[in-house]
Amino acid sequence: MLGSAAEPALHYPLGDGSDAGALVELRRLAAHLRAGVPGAEA
Repeated sequence: MLGSAAEPALHYPLGDGSDAGALVELRRLAAHLRAGVPGAEA
């Protein structure tokens, strides 16, 4: 379990695979997360 009841962890709704737009959101999220990792390529 991540986060507490008062401050839950972030949730990124990416769907169930039936929405093509979810892939765009997943790629945006991955790029955002990689930006915080030294040496990771975007």
